[in-house]
Amino acid sequence: MEQDILVSVVVITYNSEKYILETLESIKTQSYKNLELIISDDCSKDDTVMICRDWLDKEGERFIRTKLITSPCNTGIPANMNRGYTEARGVWIKGIAGDDILLPTCIDDLMSISEGNSVLTGISQSFYVNELGKRVLTREYPTTIECSFFHLPSEKQYKRLLVNSFNFAPGSFIRKELFLILGGYDEHFRYLEDLPFWLKCTANGFRIVLLNKPVVLYRTQHDSMVFQRKCSYNVLFYKCLFSFRKNIVFSQVPWYNILFWEKELLDRAVFFFFVYVCHNRNNRFTRLVKSVSTYFYFQSYWNWLKKHLL
Repeated sequence: MEQDILVSVVVITYNSEKYILETLESIKTQSYKNLELIISDDCSKDDTVMICRDWLDKEGERFIRTKLITSPCNTGIPANMNRGYTEARGVWIKGIAGDDILLPTCIDDLMSISEGNSVLTGISQSFYVNELGKRVLTREYPTTIECSFFHLPSEKQYKRLLVNSFNFAPGSFIRKELFLILGGYDEHFRYLEDLPFWLKCTANGFRIVLLNKPVVLYRTQHDSMVFQRKCSYNVLFYKCLFSFRKNIVFSQVPWYNILFWEKELLDRAVFFFFVYVCHNRNNRFTRLVKSVSTYFYFQSYWNWLKKHLL
C-alpha cells in the first residue's frame, strides 16, 4: 500500500530561527503518516539548532525516525542538502527550506503520482507575512506558461532549462535512488543547488513531472539566500548563478539564440547598475527600473512564444 512506503522529509536550515517552528509543525501535521524527519543545519549562527533539538524532544515520536545533522563550518546549500539526503532512508525525499511550509496533504498528493516516476514537483504558492502578522498569498510557481515545460520529453526539458530556467524547486520530490544515481547536488556552486541538479536529471533521461496542485507555501519578502529586504540583489547568490551560466551553460547555447543572449545581457547590466551604481539599495527608484526592464524583456519573450509555441 502507498502509506507503507517510507518518505523522508529533509529540512535544510541556516539561521532559520524565526521560521523553523512553522516549518516543523507543517511536517508534523502531514496527512501521510509514514515519515522520517531529517534536519540538516549548515552552521547556523542563531538559535536554529537549539530550537530544533527542543522540538524534536517534544514531537519526535510522531516520526518513524528523526536525525539532526550539524556542521562545524558553513559549507553552502548543495553540501548541506547532500548531507541531509545521504542520511535519508526513505524511498522518496521531500526537501524543504527551513522557512517554507508544507500544505497538510503535500506528501499524500505527491505520492499519488509517484508510481513510474523518479522526480516530481508540485505548485508552490508564494506568500509573505504583513505588518499585522497575516499571511498574504501572492503568485504561484510555476506559472501557467511555464507549466508547458512539464509536457516535454526529458531531452527537450534539458534544452529549455539551459536557456530559460525557472523556479519549481520548493515543490520538488525525488526518489532516493535517483539522488544516488546522479551523485547528489553539485557542490562547486555553493549558493545554487536546484538548476544544476535538474539539468543532471534531464540530461540522464529523467523527466520532471508536475502535480498541478499547490503543495508548498514558499516564503518571500524576507532575508534569505535569494531574497533580501533592504537590497535589490543577494549578491552572493547572483554571482554564483552568473558563474554557473558562464562555466556550464554558455558553451551549450548557440550564438544565434538571440533571446537567450539578450536576456543574459540584460540580467548582467541590470545587476551591475543596481549593485555598483545604486549601491544595491532597494527603494522606489530601483524597483521602478527593475520593473521597466523586466517589462521590456517579457514583451520580447511573449512575442517569441506567440511565434514558436502558441
